Amino acid sequence: MSEQLADVYTDTIHRNLKQYAPWPVDTLIRLGDYGRIEGSQFKRIDNIAREIGIECRPAESTVNLVFEFKSAEVEEINISAAAAGGTAPASAKAKATLKFAKRNSVYFRSIKLKYERIDNFAEVSRAIMRRFEEGKWRGNHVFVHDLFKSGGTTIIVSSSDGAMIELEAGAKGIVQFDLADASAKLKHTHDVNVGLKVIAGDHLVPLFGLAQIRPRFRWLPFLGGRLVQPMLAKRIVSDETDQTSGTIPGHVVVNLKPEISPEIAKDLGKSVDEVFQVEEIA
Repeated sequence: MSEQLADVYTDTIHRNLKQYAPWPVDTLIRLGDYGRIEGSQFKRIDNIAREIGIECRPAESTVNLVFEFKSAEVEEINISAAAAGGTAPASAKAKATLKFAKRNSVYFRSIKLKYERIDNFAEVSRAIMRRFEEGKWRGNHVFVHDLFKSGGTTIIVSSSDGAMIELEAGAKGIVQFDLADASAKLKHTHDVNVGLKVIAGDHLVPLFGLAQIRPRFRWLPFLGGRLVQPMLAKRIVSDETDQTSGTIPGHVVVNLKPEISPEIAKDLGKSVDEVFQVEEIA
């Protein structure tokens, strides 16, 4: 599948559900998996248990949750299999149609979700900080600190304007179905201009959260001089302003990504724990 499709899907989920989505969508995500973020895509490297030798103990919630997102351009049409009397003839099948007016529109629904998090998060964070201080953990590394396991997930992404997909229940006796219900044995009977389709897939991890080492105060890393001083040494010129040496435009400072390095703490004359901490990232 194209990189553009991956960006569309992962960016849409992250922006609207405030969670990260795996790519490919059937990737098995585990607590403690670590890697890097490119855009909204998580690029796995390994697991903390193998890299650091500390187990991420899981704590699970048994509450069944539901997450759903539907782009504004998506229309859902459900056709009941029931006759006028309210019963479904043996030959009748419940159907549903999704229509996408625009390309790169997303339909996402995930049901029977179980929440799982790292129970010993503080212990894992301390181990990561020690590795970071020793130069054995990179500042841009992120890791999975919580996730959702699903009993049924449907994902459809349109590749062009006017896309559509028709779904039908394979199980007998179903009058109307949930588009993410794996027990309904759903199948697509027809589709046009669909770039990605996952129909009521079970045993997926469709959503997860990430954590990373971050500055305790966002401005602290700039005080070390590693980013600011080189900028002060030369003129900063743009189409709208002519900034002289010794002046940094406010928008430049705001958009700078702070350096995550143990060397910053040394520059500041502080310990790594005083400058940085492990925290969830949005």
